[in-house]
Amino acid sequence: MYLSSEAFAVQDNAVQFTIARNTLDVEGWPAFYAVAQVEEQARPLHLFADADGRAHLYDAGRQQVGVFDGLGRDFIAVLPSCAAGHWLLSSGPADQGNNDTVSVWEIANRKVREVGGRVELPGPVTALWPAPRGAPVIARNLNSERYAAYLLTVDCGP
Repeated sequence: MYLSSEAFAVQDNAVQFTIARNTLDVEGWPAFYAVAQVEEQARPLHLFADADGRAHLYDAGRQQVGVFDGLGRDFIAVLPSCAAGHWLLSSGPADQGNNDTVSVWEIANRKVREVGGRVELPGPVTALWPAPRGAPVIARNLNSERYAAYLLTVDCGP
């Protein structure tokens, strides 16, 4: 497998993968592992999984408006039909040598809070992607050393 550090485009931004840190870089933003764009009162917010192990929330002017613990290095924004705004699916804060979880979070008033139960996985999450009807999740099973794919969906209940 060949890893490239050449820039690629994501949502009109030139993104560069920094192999030595395993982070993504976009000019004008800190190095990060994951980013999710959400809206609050019709204004865009950007949530970054930063290299410091915390999630940092920025407004459209690129001003930091919040810092949060508890989210993992990988998260995505989802827009469930039953919710007023975006929610997040996030891996847990576990390291690569432990079992992981995926949980549901919401952003409201520039704060994040967990709103759903956690899905336990048999190892660390290695990938989490947005999809129209759910979120494909890849986890490495610590016992078998094999990778497994799961499709998680957000259901708001009865």
